[in-house]
Amino acid sequence: MRILVLVGFLACLLGSSQAVRPEVKRYLDGLAAASLESVEHTTDSVAGPKRRWRPQTPAPFPAGRYKAVFRGRAGVYGVLAQTEAQAPHFSTIRPGIDVVGGFVQLLDDPGSETAVGRVLSLTELDYLLHIVYGKACAEHDSAKAGALDMLKDRLLAIRFSGRAGIKAYHEKLLRDTQFQC
Repeated sequence: MRILVLVGFLACLLGSSQAVRPEVKRYLDGLAAASLESVEHTTDSVAGPKRRWRPQTPAPFPAGRYKAVFRGRAGVYGVLAQTEAQAPHFSTIRPGIDVVGGFVQLLDDPGSETAVGRVLSLTELDYLLHIVYGKACAEHDSAKAGALDMLKDRLLAIRFSGRAGIKAYHEKLLRDTQFQC
């Protein structure tokens, strides 16, 4: 069932006016099979019991640059979410309300201090968001669940920078995720 939903999502994406670039798709498909390792700007907590993560309603957060690192059998993947292109550093960002500008970038070397990599198009960001929401199918401790919500909020703030539609988009991804699991 999960594969059918993913194939349907891909068909929807490929039917749009802008397709996911092959090199971006390879990177994101590798990330899809990887486990979230970290999202900076979080504090470590004591690992509790694991449970399925349910993406929460997008929540406010401080503007900044956030790096998420995923580790899987095929390697390490990094995603940078820049949410302060049009918002002052550490100002409160309300996803879908505030204009942040910003971008999402795939990092060529997630361990590097320098952000070098491909900036995602809107279609590619949608593909990444679908992958992040798909992580709800696996069990995570509370720290990783919180980190996934944190990443999701930053990605949505960039996707819906000052634009309406975030609630319906979030709810659609929640419904799609239910069919994947």
